[in-house]
Amino acid sequence: YRSSLVDQLAVSALSSRLDELRQQAQPPFTYGWTWRSQSSHTNSDFGYYAICDPNKMQTAYEAVLDENERMRRFGFTETEFQRAKNMMLNQYEQYYNERDKTESKSLVRELVYHYLDNEPVPGIPWEYEQVKKLIPTITLDEVNKRAATWPTDGRNCVVIMTAPEKDGVKMLSEAEIKTMYAAARNKDLKPYNDAVATTPFFDKKLTSGKIASTKHVKSVGVTEWKLSNGVTVLVKPTDFKNDQVLFDAFSHGGTSLYDDKEYYDASIASGLQEESGLGGYNNIALQKYLSDKTVSVSTSIGELDESISGTSSVKDLETMFQMIHLTFTEPRKDSAAFEAFKQQRITFLRNRGASPRAVFYDSVQQIMSGQHYRRKPWTEQTVTTLNMDAAHRILRERFSDADDFTFIFVGTIDTTKLKPMVLQYIATLPSKPTVETFTDRNIKTPRGNVEKAVYKGTEPQSTVQILFTGTAPYSRVNAVQAAALGQLMSIKLRETLREEMSGTYGVGCNVTLSQFPKQEFRSTVSFGSSPENAPKLKQAALHVIDSVKQHGASPKDIAKVKELMLKGRETDLKENNFWLRYLQNTLYNKLDPEDMNHFNDQVKALTAGDFKRLANLYFNDQNMATFILYPEKKEP
Repeated sequence: YRSSLVDQLAVSALSSRLDELRQQAQPPFTYGWTWRSQSSHTNSDFGYYAICDPNKMQTAYEAVLDENERMRRFGFTETEFQRAKNMMLNQYEQYYNERDKTESKSLVRELVYHYLDNEPVPGIPWEYEQVKKLIPTITLDEVNKRAATWPTDGRNCVVIMTAPEKDGVKMLSEAEIKTMYAAARNKDLKPYNDAVATTPFFDKKLTSGKIASTKHVKSVGVTEWKLSNGVTVLVKPTDFKNDQVLFDAFSHGGTSLYDDKEYYDASIASGLQEESGLGGYNNIALQKYLSDKTVSVSTSIGELDESISGTSSVKDLETMFQMIHLTFTEPRKDSAAFEAFKQQRITFLRNRGASPRAVFYDSVQQIMSGQHYRRKPWTEQTVTTLNMDAAHRILRERFSDADDFTFIFVGTIDTTKLKPMVLQYIATLPSKPTVETFTDRNIKTPRGNVEKAVYKGTEPQSTVQILFTGTAPYSRVNAVQAAALGQLMSIKLRETLREEMSGTYGVGCNVTLSQFPKQEFRSTVSFGSSPENAPKLKQAALHVIDSVKQHGASPKDIAKVKELMLKGRETDLKENNFWLRYLQNTLYNKLDPEDMNHFNDQVKALTAGDFKRLANLYFNDQNMATFILYPEKKEP
């Protein structure tokens, strides 16, 4: 067990180096990681994995070889070693804290490995105690000597490269791969320089704000605080996890407030911030600072709103609050991060463009938006037009005023300890007495029937998507009934297309309602099949839909839908994530939080007549779009 910990520490330190490389202004690869695992009962393997621009395979391969040799030759630094140890201790502490809330699937997995591979199952309490006892006995020299034995001179080594088959992409030859591998042993490399921030992460002196008013919603266990700066905070303590606090905060506005010429800058502003860091810490320094903490905070600027969300352990709560404060007050502008962000996006687009399914869904999105400018697929040209200053300005504008934000905290919360942090870090956020809303950019779904065949790729695989759209009033009971209809249709479609016709491995149906910017619905049926079966299965799916429209649902199917929904809600009510989503949806759509108490009655009240009525409403074939993906047609 101790030996496995030595391996884990080396892999952790090396993975951090690879992650740092991807954040360079001209990164050698988009993502990179490493592993050490048992490949069989008698052998183990060590390897690297990198995703790169198809035109930079040589650069990515060389970077991996360099880090492989740098580790072999020089090992790791003391600061890297200490971070890896702290990260491991923190991780096992989290496992231990949640030991009585472990999901069944994790326990089953351990028992399977115990049975198949005779892998011991001592349990987390034993492992946590061993980690605390053994980690201090492991030395840097021991880790470095172990890691130095993994790289080979080329024997027992496999190099696998894959790339899209398209013009301009050149694969390395076997001879080139072997030559580069051998040459790495003689390269002039310097030891890794572990740059660590020496200034405090958060050194502001804040004078705490106050709570202006308090309200309790006892039926759902929520307390609402109105803060002195206008921010609204909702708090729901739970015991579903022993050491988990989640939060989400949102405000209306989003990219809809910006003209088309700034749309793309607005849409990447939050993603760019994620790569840039906070306050005086760039993203590399920030990740090193957070390496021994269980905390994350991220931002998002959507079409109609901006949000900030995250998670934390109880002991790292204050760090989470500090990150929230800095997001509003000191987001960074980092030119190196901007260049890395652009390179990552270009690599993503080049690989995505070779994916038939990606091209297919781009076509669906464009057509179902009436060819709206804001639904155009990204291109490399789009990336070249991005402006760092504009994106940073938009980020500051979206998060400079906290007055109209609503924060929701759910999880292992002691309100007496949470409240001082809320007053210190959130009640002191800048605010203005203004209320923003979104702008309707008039993205309209096409009316009438649409049929589109997309030809891409060579694999004998098809994807079929059938969409029904229209207007419908939004309410919580309507949303519950729409979800029930989606469940019924999924059951009936699976019985016919998969079980009776053996035409697909999976088929699903979703019926969703939206309130903003317009009250609309979208019903989607999706499945995969062979190209020759796609038209026949499409007709079969439409026949199933027509049958429900004419006859509703049988008592057996209604009972099945109710059972699925009621059991699903029973599970949901014990999940922090569900409560966070529920409260966010309630506030976003201006609904009553006590609607929660009516869900079971609404489900139990569903009848065959309801399903018939709902099917005719949400599967109105006057506005139906059908999309089928086929392989590219071969030239005769």
